[in-house]
Amino acid sequence: MRIVIRMCILMLVLVTGGTVFAAANGELTIGTTKAGVTVTLDRVISEGRALTSVTDTAKQPVFGLGIQDFTVSQGDMKGKVVSVQSVAEVQDVPVNIVMVLDNSFSMEERNAIKELLTGIDKVLKVVRPIDQVHMVVFDNKLTTKVGNRNLHVQTFKSRNAGELRAFAKKAYSKQGVTSKTFLYEGMLAGLDIVGKLPATNPRIMIVFSDGEDLNSKVKREDVVKATQGIGKFNAYAVDYMPTTDTNKFLTKFAKDNRGQIWKAKSEANLVSIFESVATSMDYAYILTYVFIPPHVPQPVVVVFPEAALFDFDKAELKPAGKEQIKAYREDLKSGLSRADKIKISGHTDNIGTAEYNMKLSLRRAEAVRDYLQSIDIDPGKMEVTGEGMSRPIADNRTKEGRANNRRVEVEVFGLEK
Repeated sequence: MRIVIRMCILMLVLVTGGTVFAAANGELTIGTTKAGVTVTLDRVISEGRALTSVTDTAKQPVFGLGIQDFTVSQGDMKGKVVSVQSVAEVQDVPVNIVMVLDNSFSMEERNAIKELLTGIDKVLKVVRPIDQVHMVVFDNKLTTKVGNRNLHVQTFKSRNAGELRAFAKKAYSKQGVTSKTFLYEGMLAGLDIVGKLPATNPRIMIVFSDGEDLNSKVKREDVVKATQGIGKFNAYAVDYMPTTDTNKFLTKFAKDNRGQIWKAKSEANLVSIFESVATSMDYAYILTYVFIPPHVPQPVVVVFPEAALFDFDKAELKPAGKEQIKAYREDLKSGLSRADKIKISGHTDNIGTAEYNMKLSLRRAEAVRDYLQSIDIDPGKMEVTGEGMSRPIADNRTKEGRANNRRVEVEVFGLEK
């Protein structure tokens, strides 16, 4: 029987009805249907979950993708992506961050220290307890052994934002600032740390500098050579120099290593630039996927966008929303009558707390159920759940993605009899 849905609905898809099939053999492959981008499988987190990164032709991170933009296969089996999340939305994928900070006297001369520490704090605010941050700063007197070199740097690592703030504040104190610049030595020490971090998790190196190096015992060629064999990491650079163009060396370093560079012409730009750096660090996607055996009956799923049914942050059906559901019931009337089960689930974006969103999504699902019941759908067949922000189908880092994630899904089981 052909079912025609006449109203405006976000999508009609087939999804798993709770049966997860693990492909027995073959290499897992994550692909994309979107032109001009490349998907890299960074690692399999667990069965049915994978960490991926997506870049464009310029090797820059791509945001705004949803489940419809990814493909998954393993051997001869075709899978289905059912959820798309960023690393910031989960608590089991740590991020390793290495910050190379120019603490030379020029920062004090330009009255930039207050803004710089505020900018660094913007990065530290997105650091979670599972993440680890290494800081590398210049040092006039003491050296740190890196390989067979004694570099004029000091390093510090912690998962505690308070400890990291204290170290940065000390580095930019009158006792901490240096009279010499050791940019290349600092970058070499940072790359040594990156190379020792697990490549299975996101690795990020941030370089803040005015681009000058007057005193390093190593050359920029040593820095370039040190990137070889490290593997994938993302390099972000902040060029703090009142010139028009970004520093050529830092620009190439960032672009060659899947990153980008920002130009800070004055201290007034520093805080907003570090905010942009903090946002850009969350570049990867975590995909949840399933493999569905052939010939296994699947439910028919209709997705109602939030805007079609509810006002923002509300759980009472709008008059137009009731008309949408009534039209859905008319188009699928016989199917709803002979269905074995009708599952109604509410979903939100990631704005707000998990607890609040879970309650809101459940209230919305209940509102849809109650209205379906009022128009003669058997209440005994209906099952209601609130999923909150746990199963996004689009990128919550974009306005459009968040709008797509605010939805109610109605799954009808048992039509293929």
